[in-house]
Amino acid sequence: MKNRLSCQRSLLLVVLSALLAMLGALSGIVAAAASDPLTLTVLYDNIPFDKNLQSHWGFSCLVEKGSTRVLFDTGAQPETLLSNLKALKVDVARLDAIVLSHIHADHTGGFPGLAAEVVTDPPVYVPASFPPEFKQKIREIDVTDPMVLPDRDFRTTGELPGRPVNEQALIITTDRGLVVITGCAHPGIVDIIRRVREISGERIHIVLGGFHLLQTPAAEVEKIARELRHLGVQRVAPSHCTGEAAIEIFKKEYGADFEASGVGRVFHIESARK
Repeated sequence: MKNRLSCQRSLLLVVLSALLAMLGALSGIVAAAASDPLTLTVLYDNIPFDKNLQSHWGFSCLVEKGSTRVLFDTGAQPETLLSNLKALKVDVARLDAIVLSHIHADHTGGFPGLAAEVVTDPPVYVPASFPPEFKQKIREIDVTDPMVLPDRDFRTTGELPGRPVNEQALIITTDRGLVVITGCAHPGIVDIIRRVREISGERIHIVLGGFHLLQTPAAEVEKIARELRHLGVQRVAPSHCTGEAAIEIFKKEYGADFEASGVGRVFHIESARK
């Protein structure tokens, strides 16, 4: 009996040790993924940044992290998107996913131009409220609640109510904090960031994209900029529909933590561990 109990204890210890080793390895894999460098390339924007590219009303951003490549929005015109891709020497033949923030044409109009370029038939994550006629053309994944993409470092906020349309934003996990990309922020940029904070308690390293403040009074923009600071947003890179006056207010509020953006801007976010 004693020998049997001793053997059982030994076996249990072996199993526990193996489980702990597996958990440690898994933790290391997750940590390594989060520490992969992140590259964000603004492919389409009405705000000029690289003079060799075409600027036009709309927004699109390519996100690359490790081996994962995700396209966020597609701009308005296929020919402008393809021209900028060629000028930037960006190959989109292999994409792991496409995320569309909302239905407006300045974010979805470039989509047809990708058909001849992309060979991987990636899933397209769209808010559930997208019209059926659009969904029929794509391999869509309807998004209502927050959703993790195949790469667990990528997720969406879920579909958020906005005026005049619902919208989702993209969240990327890095070891410097969260990176949040917005299309037009129709739900309100502050409400989007509050939603991000509800989804994850992690700090927010940077928010970039359209903030939808083009016609917002200066006093209200100042309040919004301060609120983003209060919500823990460390850096901002507003563009597209934010408006020049609002961008200047964010530049003043954030100082050295403000990042200029526009078509052709490339953001390199290195691991904090280096």
